[in-house]
Amino acid sequence: MELTRLEVTNWRGLSSAVLDFGSGVTIIGGPNECGKTSLRSALHAALVLTGKGAKEKKKLETFRPWDAKLYPKVQLDFKVDDKVVMVEKEFLRAKNWASLKLNGKLVAQDGEVQHPKHVRKTQSPFSSPGAPAARRLLKT
Repeated sequence: MELTRLEVTNWRGLSSAVLDFGSGVTIIGGPNECGKTSLRSALHAALVLTGKGAKEKKKLETFRPWDAKLYPKVQLDFKVDDKVVMVEKEFLRAKNWASLKLNGKLVAQDGEVQHPKHVRKTQSPFSSPGAPAARRLLKT
């Protein structure tokens, strides 16, 4: 799996940030309070968190912007072999929202599989929140 882009909106102290990853290793550096940890938490949320359950909702509240009641949103683009995947999630609304695109086509939205032939029959792309996203998305 190769990360290509991370985009966050209304995430902790960041109103908006876009990080385009180059090939190889990417190192993020900067002074204290510039958003390094916020980017890491957004990456984690894109890959793992579903927003379900009291424990996750409490954790997600820490991602809300410090001075507003806005909704944190994250988009992560990555490649797996020759496939381009985009995961987009928005948290803390009455109902959390998520979508998954594979090579530009919508595969799943709000936990509903749109094109089952692209996804393993036994799992939704939003199931098993602890499992890495790339392993449960794609059939070869």
